[in-house]
Amino acid sequence: MTLRLDDDPATKRTADGDLYFEKNLIAHRITPLPARARGTFETCRTRTTNARSLKYKKPTSSHLACVITEHGLVGLLKITKWELGEWPDQGLIHFDLTVWQG
Repeated sequence: MTLRLDDDPATKRTADGDLYFEKNLIAHRITPLPARARGTFETCRTRTTNARSLKYKKPTSSHLACVITEHGLVGLLKITKWELGEWPDQGLIHFDLTVWQG
């Protein structure tokens, strides 16, 4: 499943999205934020690297990650719950998503 950050409201899709899960979180540009970083538009716009995937070795909660789409939307993903499934490509991710027009 994928998400398009410009959908209002954001809804899951089977293809053509800005953010998706395939063993890792994958996006056009994505980066985790340090534990003490503030999740603001300015922080995400300046700190986001050119990384395309984000993998957590130990699934934990309350991680922040910044996402920038191909079209310049800037998003803040706050992972509230991450559960791996029985197989490596299965899992359940609960998150809050904030999107800014970049």
